[in-house]
Amino acid sequence: MMFTVRSNNTSLTIKSSPPKTAGVATRLGVRAGALTKRNEQQSWQRRYCVLVPQTLLYYFDGERSEQPRGIIDLEYYTEVEVVARRTIRLSTPPDIPLRSFFFRAESDAQCAAWAAALARERYFVIADERDAYQRLQTEFQRQSAATADARQRLQAEAAARRGARDAVAARRRRVLARLRMQAVVRGGHIKTSRYFLAGSSPFD
Repeated sequence: MMFTVRSNNTSLTIKSSPPKTAGVATRLGVRAGALTKRNEQQSWQRRYCVLVPQTLLYYFDGERSEQPRGIIDLEYYTEVEVVARRTIRLSTPPDIPLRSFFFRAESDAQCAAWAAALARERYFVIADERDAYQRLQTEFQRQSAATADARQRLQAEAAARRGARDAVAARRRRVLARLRMQAVVRGGHIKTSRYFLAGSSPFD
């Protein structure tokens, strides 16, 4: 997909970008919900807002909108302040003279949550993903070590069983050899019993 962003007399075309419908942005975002935005004419309009890490805030006419109403690049908007009851101001440092944005939440709890997301949580996402990957890697290594230990135990048990079978077979051969020798000494002969033919011995 390709879309064009225009600011003043400058346009920027972004290629190979996924479509930023409200639904897609919501799945990508760290926070989403309704806020009332104040425009440059000082009037308030209800907007569906999505905070997408790391530095973009999308706002839509509604949750099912196909196109964003606007996108705020938050790279320089490092000042997040609750300036009135349930109203958040996004502003830049004094040496970066850009307009401020105002958003009003529907409750004190939502206001606090949005302020926290704008001020901190958008920076935590990559750290969280890194930590999750490290936890996954550690768990994989633990499981691999456990699998290797189990395989070694199975190999040791199989070797022990083979050793026991070999010992029984050797004992059986010694008994047969002794009986044959006794028969030769006595000038007689011995018949191999059904025990030995069956693979067992009355002497075991």
